[in-house]
Amino acid sequence: ALIVDRGTTGAGDGFLFSVDLTTGFRTIISDFGNAAQGSLGIDPVDVTLEDSSNALVIDRGNSGSGTNGILFRVNIFTGFRTIISDFGNAGQGPLGVNPFGVILDGFGDALVSDIDAGTGMLGELFSVDLTTGNRGTISNFGNTIQGPLGVAPLGLTLFALPIIPETDLAVVKEGFPDPVVVGETLTYTVFVINYGPGPDDATGVILTDTLPAGVTFVSAPGCVEAGGVVTCDIGDMAVGDIEQVDITVTAPGSAGAILNIAQVTFDQEDPLPANNMFEEITQVVDDPISPQTSELLLIKTDSPDPVVVDTPLTYTLFVSNQGPDDATGVVITDTLPAGVTFDSATGCSEAAGVVTCTVGALANGAAAVFEITVTP
Repeated sequence: ALIVDRGTTGAGDGFLFSVDLTTGFRTIISDFGNAAQGSLGIDPVDVTLEDSSNALVIDRGNSGSGTNGILFRVNIFTGFRTIISDFGNAGQGPLGVNPFGVILDGFGDALVSDIDAGTGMLGELFSVDLTTGNRGTISNFGNTIQGPLGVAPLGLTLFALPIIPETDLAVVKEGFPDPVVVGETLTYTVFVINYGPGPDDATGVILTDTLPAGVTFVSAPGCVEAGGVVTCDIGDMAVGDIEQVDITVTAPGSAGAILNIAQVTFDQEDPLPANNMFEEITQVVDDPISPQTSELLLIKTDSPDPVVVDTPLTYTLFVSNQGPDDATGVVITDTLPAGVTFDSATGCSEAAGVVTCTVGALANGAAAVFEITVTP
């Protein structure tokens, strides 16, 4: 262990000791009153290990520019001291008054507490560049803008806030078709997305999908269904992963809006829990009535052809229903040629050279025949 002693039986200006933690035996590493070991110190008050060869020592009063304190680097093998930062030298940054503690900040610099520096001499926390010795103020304990005022800040330590693993999982879904006909197949496609930020995976990911009332569960590969709730054990998801789940049901037997709710849970904290659930509304409609369609075929022949003047000529009209549905209100009109005389047309009527034959209903596959006789 390394320990500083503010006043000793040596030169009287302090020592840096090494203490064997097994035997308790002490060894003097550096005598701060011995000029042969480098720049003199007056009152060393704190020490921290910089690396495997050097220690950092804060001295409240020093042989530098005054009695504002100094940060030494001390070689733990030779005890030789060099000045890193003179707290009385304004060229190296804000002045110190009574530096009292030193630690490493974990990023290559040192942190030094001063119990009398800062506004109103209420203390200051400095950052010191260990290469240049330049200082910067991190917190002025006399500055109300930076929080509650200090009085005499002494000790220093570092702590890390616990990192709570978190990742943003989102669930989205779509029902198809929408609208869906009563009793027809409806498929819900559900996506679970890991938006990160990572770097760890999301673990223990479980998707639950509460089916609407009235639907009949059909399938959901990789999932189980019980009591109208589909559960999918997805497991782990890396940042950027997308998992797709398809849930097939049969739509209810009555029309109306149905609500499906999907929700995802997992082991980590989610910074945006609102997107862990998705509600999908699907419209169920009655089976639409398709309009009836029928294809009618009309064939017309004449006999004899050619025909002798003043000799009867017969036109035969053949109409058939090719389906698929029955035809209703079927009417045939036949416009006679100019110069002929209408003679007869069974089941039809004639007016001004136009013969009208009312068929009425004609079932799918049925046919009707009409004959019209004229004299040319």
